[in-house]
Amino acid sequence: MKNNHNVGPLQYGDPRNALLRVAIYVRKSTATEGRSHSREEQLERCLADAKHLGLVAGNIDVYEEPEGQKGDWYWNDGSSRFNEPHRPELTRLMQAVEAGAVDIVMAYKGDRLYRDNGVADAMFKRFRELGVRLILGGRDAEVHSARGLYQAAVDGAAARQWRDQISEDIRRDHLYKAKRGMFTRDPSCLGFRSQGLKSQAVLPVEPELAVVRRVFKMFVSGEDGSGPMGITAIANRLMDEGVQIAVGAKRHKVKHPEKVHTSQIRTILRNCMYVGRWRHQGEEYPCDKLLVAGATGEEMETVVPVPMFEEAQSKLARSRVPGRKSLGAAHLLTGIVVCGQCGRPLTLQHRTRSDGTSRRQFICAHKRGSRPCDRRGTRVVQEEVLDAWVLEHLLPLIAVEIERVKASSGRDDVLAMRTELVRQLASYRDRETVELARLIGALDDDQLAGVAAKLRLERSLIEAKLADVETRLAVTSTPSSEEFRDLASLPTAALKDAVRRAFLWIALCQRGVVAMTTWGTSTAAYYLEPGHAVYRTVETRRRLQPPGPLATLDSLAWFVEGQEFVRGQREYQPHRTQALEDTEVLHALWRKCA
Repeated sequence: MKNNHNVGPLQYGDPRNALLRVAIYVRKSTATEGRSHSREEQLERCLADAKHLGLVAGNIDVYEEPEGQKGDWYWNDGSSRFNEPHRPELTRLMQAVEAGAVDIVMAYKGDRLYRDNGVADAMFKRFRELGVRLILGGRDAEVHSARGLYQAAVDGAAARQWRDQISEDIRRDHLYKAKRGMFTRDPSCLGFRSQGLKSQAVLPVEPELAVVRRVFKMFVSGEDGSGPMGITAIANRLMDEGVQIAVGAKRHKVKHPEKVHTSQIRTILRNCMYVGRWRHQGEEYPCDKLLVAGATGEEMETVVPVPMFEEAQSKLARSRVPGRKSLGAAHLLTGIVVCGQCGRPLTLQHRTRSDGTSRRQFICAHKRGSRPCDRRGTRVVQEEVLDAWVLEHLLPLIAVEIERVKASSGRDDVLAMRTELVRQLASYRDRETVELARLIGALDDDQLAGVAAKLRLERSLIEAKLADVETRLAVTSTPSSEEFRDLASLPTAALKDAVRRAFLWIALCQRGVVAMTTWGTSTAAYYLEPGHAVYRTVETRRRLQPPGPLATLDSLAWFVEGQEFVRGQREYQPHRTQALEDTEVLHALWRKCA
């Protein structure tokens, strides 16, 4: 470490200056950054100052930051003392300073090196300890003196205030624009193109908007009578038909225009620009610039009907279910059945018997780690036994969830019809008022009453249609007992989705099975065990009795470690349990086993 007590101001014309090793640091955050000069201009100014001070060009090293490095970022000192992100060239500069290879650090202005008091204090501390001078704007900052250190700290605070003021002004300006229906960034997306920087105008691209409307229609109501489609199915169909939906950012070419990703479909479905709204900082604001001409060309309307867009958002929200990735598995209850001891999901184990037949059974595989499960509170149950019990005795609960999904996804046509009838009714009422006002004075009272009656009859027909649609929306269907058998024949993914919606968990305990519904009620069933002297075969394996009130009441004692069970549930289902109390995760059972 150098001794800094003999470090004084740099003397102009001192011949010893030719021996000093210099590091010039230049930085510019963005191409449009405020009042600072370009990196080339900064370097030119620093080289001129170095020549004026008698510093030799051969002893000068230049550290030029790539664009995008901020002044409030630190350098990587190798000890993780400063949080990321780190400036790469500043890191290289400070490593040279630490190695004793630098006598003078030069910069065009102080805010090129730092725009934060924390960065300035850390940097000045090392400069003072190592005896390194700091030249800013051709003047020695004299950070080794009390006055120079104070002035440098004041400059750092001023630079930070200037930076924060600019950020506040930009945020305030963007919010002002968003609230007035203006764009705060490039609005180009599938179906819209910006007409130029600062133009505040977009150009609708009708072929692409047709694709957008088709995507919403396939997602909400389906196409060609196929019913509502999922995001993956939509992407596959568009890709098979050769439809291109990728839009290059800032006029860049798309790398693989022939591919359609599920993320692109999801982005389209979540884009509120198609219903005339602009999203800024998580909030949505009306924007008339995003309306397009209607079918008649006389009125401006949204690209997608608002009810259809809202139904799409509801369907997207329903699809964000924890454990969704396992819905496509071939097994109905994987990820839903949990251990009655530790509360963590059970693993489906495959075993092959000597006769060539296979056996699939649920077991707890958490045998290692800091919290191994001793399996005192769980039992091994074969998959087909548990599947059959769920489909036979819990199907009414599953059917309710299936009907909810079917009812919500099948109402899109009725909602669109209601929106159109409401629009027609409002337009007809306005036209009726204008027509009667025009005829007043031109017709006598009898003639005017006849015209009014005719107009009222036409309006009543539209009102009757609207009332019928409202009645259809109010009717909800509940599955009958005859329909349960048909529900059991649904695809595994659909049934698994309904099971996930209906049940928080299905626990295999020591004496039986407990199923906790998502609305806070539980049902339980005892095991039906074969005799001890009976050889275990498919016919004599462990089975389950029908659920009953006695088993449900007795299940209070089946959970031997309630707190560990709740802990396991919170670990593996954080999204579903974060809003629940411990007593709600285990419901009434908690009072017994806590």
